[in-house]
Amino acid sequence: MKNKGMYRLLSGVLYTSVLLSSQAYAAASADYSDFPQNWSKDAMEFAVKNNFITGVGEDKIAPKAALTRAQLAAILSRVMQTGAGDVSVLDNFTDADKNAWYAGSMAKAVKKKTEHTVLGWDVSETIRYSALLMEAVHGFMEDGNPKDCDLILLGLYPQLTIEYIKAHAKDFKKGAVVVDCAGVKRVICEQVQAVAAENGFTFVGAHPMAGVERSGFTYSTADMFNGATLVVTPYKGTDFGLMNALSMFFKKLGFARLKFTTTEEHDAMIAYTSQLAHVVSSAYVKGALSDNFKDFSGGSFQDMTRVARLNENMWTELFLDNGDNLANEIDSLIARMQAYSDAIKAKDADTLCELLREGREKCIAIDEIKDFD
Repeated sequence: MKNKGMYRLLSGVLYTSVLLSSQAYAAASADYSDFPQNWSKDAMEFAVKNNFITGVGEDKIAPKAALTRAQLAAILSRVMQTGAGDVSVLDNFTDADKNAWYAGSMAKAVKKKTEHTVLGWDVSETIRYSALLMEAVHGFMEDGNPKDCDLILLGLYPQLTIEYIKAHAKDFKKGAVVVDCAGVKRVICEQVQAVAAENGFTFVGAHPMAGVERSGFTYSTADMFNGATLVVTPYKGTDFGLMNALSMFFKKLGFARLKFTTTEEHDAMIAYTSQLAHVVSSAYVKGALSDNFKDFSGGSFQDMTRVARLNENMWTELFLDNGDNLANEIDSLIARMQAYSDAIKAKDADTLCELLREGREKCIAIDEIKDFD
């Protein structure tokens, strides 16, 4: 892996149209006599047009002036107020991936913690220039084409990941490495591994075990993956030296360990450890008494409902792509829950106590595994 390679990171926000400013007037570059005509011109025009930055006098923008902390805070506040990458702005767009923080965090981590060049892409101009202003990327790739990149990190929905790889199969450099970060693996790996082999690039499935409830580029951070596990699903025959190089690369981003497994084991485990929890939380929060929880919860209610704040478009696709495993876990949970209900209805204290004891002991055993790790 080249130390100074060109790295492309694809954000997952697709086909969105974002309102950039609610102000009636937006300044233009022509309003300033000292407006730069160098490499920063496009980014400066975007920032001025959307009122992220304003002049320092009647016709001055002072492009080379030092930035105070107060001025930086003002700029960031204006960016946040436009909703750049925020869920609230994207809610009206059903085909928008609201998890730009995922790809955004990758971009920020690579740029902050390595010496590689990071080129980003997002179909939303707002996200692209927000990434540039926040120094998450060095620049952009041209219309999403990966032709100049040695390593491509994809932060897209599963089906969009497949479509992107197939559409650009002949654009990838020979020997390039393509890593997808979607939450399911079988449906993607089964369809793109042959495409990779036929076109001379290597595809590696991966899934970062890290995240936040809120979505959007606004919530991305360079330290998102500190101490986390990266699950990797390489196919048979993947070069061992490449896997070692990728391991070192991702550990530089903060990952504590890499877990190598099969696509089948990944999807089965994720159905239990992640997807089932989201289903349970989503169903639980819709209880008839949920609106009256205030003053009646010491934290359990918040713990159970935290991940119900999800992106329904993304999770619908993930659930259906892993439907066999997830449906099995839901059915198994219902059966276990039924045992508790039966014991309570029958006032069977011995059975209920035994069920609770088994759960407590299982929890202790899991805690010991976490402590050992």
